[in-house]
Amino acid sequence: MRIYIVEADESVRATLKQLLEDTDHEVEWYKSGRNFVRKSRKVPPGCIVADKNLPDLQASHAQCELLQECKDRHEVILLSRPCDVCDAVAAMRAGVLDFFELPYRRAELLDAITRAQLRLEERVAEKREDAKNLQLFGKLTKRELSVLRASKDGESSKIAAYKLGLSPRTVEMYRSRILQKLKVPSFSAALVKAQAARLLHS
Repeated sequence: MRIYIVEADESVRATLKQLLEDTDHEVEWYKSGRNFVRKSRKVPPGCIVADKNLPDLQASHAQCELLQECKDRHEVILLSRPCDVCDAVAAMRAGVLDFFELPYRRAELLDAITRAQLRLEERVAEKREDAKNLQLFGKLTKRELSVLRASKDGESSKIAAYKLGLSPRTVEMYRSRILQKLKVPSFSAALVKAQAARLLHS
């Protein structure tokens, strides 16, 4: 996994780099939080291990900027000098995967890194599944999509037909085609897929 160390303290940075490279991770390091924020959308997804007290991110709004820019593509672990519980709780609520007070415990940090890797792998799998589903939905006609949307709350064929000005038999025909194209065993399964793909809004 790619890990980005964002730490101004050279000794902490060197120790982290050695630990993470010894456990077979690719490591990049940055002294400046703002420099990393500027590059965060251009680098491959990974895990950020950052000092909460970076000189250029001392202000709370600057820390929020780091999280907002990074957490949709990266997992974030924060390190801090002695701090109170409120800091840790606020960080977790903001989307940080974990929060460690320096000096960190090697085993606990590595456990958090493993959890970050699992979450990143889950994101990749979800994106692949979403892309696959969108490809399947791309095969539906406008009429087939309208039948899906008319049935989004579990309406019967008769009610969907009434909404669309069609006969129930025609709606059943469209539903059958939808099942074939989406490769699902039931219409309820098709609705679940459509909901996950955010396609049920007219």
